[in-house]
Amino acid sequence: MIDLLDKLMLDYGFITEKMLDNKLVGFVSISSTRCSHLVVVETSLDALENINLTCDLIFDSLKKTKVWKSAFLKNSILVFLFKDTSVDSSYSLKLIQNVEENKYQFKKHVIAYNDDEFSQFFNELKLSKTTFKKYLTETILDPEKFHYYKKNPSVQTSFSLLVKILVKFPFVEINPSQFAFADLSNLISGKIQNEGLAEYLNFAQVNHRDEESMLKGLVGLAQNEKNKNK
Repeated sequence: MIDLLDKLMLDYGFITEKMLDNKLVGFVSISSTRCSHLVVVETSLDALENINLTCDLIFDSLKKTKVWKSAFLKNSILVFLFKDTSVDSSYSLKLIQNVEENKYQFKKHVIAYNDDEFSQFFNELKLSKTTFKKYLTETILDPEKFHYYKKNPSVQTSFSLLVKILVKFPFVEINPSQFAFADLSNLISGKIQNEGLAEYLNFAQVNHRDEESMLKGLVGLAQNEKNKNK
């Protein structure tokens, strides 16, 4: 997971460097276009439970990198990758909340995932034969997958993992330019025509200038039609 995210940051124009520390598995990224630093580290339940000590360890490791700058303290975002193997996720969810609200060094995010979620994501990425960046964009903008996730937010899928990455990585951007917004007026007009309500709309537009009187006119017209049919 850590290597894939490293490649993703390279796709977005970041300069990355592995963190050379036996106690840490991660990398640090620096944006080439903005004053931003991103530190990504694989972590464990124990490390999250001792978040202050973990941050001290990360801070010391950062000082050994070639990209270290004093601005890291104020302009860094720390992302923890946490593979949650617990049966009851309520404890880990509470722990993640405490970590992300902790004010000690860094602004912190936690991406929690399980084996099934990662396996589905990894297999789809491999089959796509494209870059992580392109795969992420195409998957997130897939209407069918989005609607399934919307109806089943608790189901762990590749899409749910990508949503976490999109939310927790502030520099990851999605460009939905391939989708054009439909003109609302045309949609309404088409619906009115299909329902055979054009006569009512024309009456309201010709005889009433404001919305309130238009509504009253439509109600009155509908009532007259109802009386005729009695």
